[in-house]
Amino acid sequence: MTAETAPQPSRSVVSRDVAARLIMVSPKHLDRLVREGWIRKAARAQFEVVDVVQGYIRSLTSSVERHQPTAESNRVRDARATEIELRIAQRDRQLISIEEHEEVLDEVLSVTQEAAAGLPARLPAEIRQAATAEIASIFDLADRRLVELNTELRVGGVEPQDTEDHP
Repeated sequence: MTAETAPQPSRSVVSRDVAARLIMVSPKHLDRLVREGWIRKAARAQFEVVDVVQGYIRSLTSSVERHQPTAESNRVRDARATEIELRIAQRDRQLISIEEHEEVLDEVLSVTQEAAAGLPARLPAEIRQAATAEIASIFDLADRRLVELNTELRVGGVEPQDTEDHP
């Protein structure tokens, strides 16, 4: 059997009203789909069922694709939202820069070191040297830990703590 003599599947042709009911739209909506090129007419007010169904599916697919935001637009929208949230947090003094944070910590540590510097002089001579060494050790540890935390903050490795759990 050659392609010319192969049996052709029968084509079901339906009226405009039946075609509209088939895809659950009004006849006017069907006419719009025809005008837009989604569905072809077989003859005057006649449609092949396959053309109606496939054309309607193509129109729906195209509509979904047109209205679905792209990954790029989602990234831009998310970035804008994040920027707005950060500006609001900074304005409300819920957010400070890392530099401001470091300045505050340096100031607190400096004041504490100055206050502790006079402490050994007020202690008895036999424990003065041990107290001085212990105080220096405590501040060295604090300095090292602050440097570690600042480094982690700069690379994003420190999770913020919930202030309700940590007064």
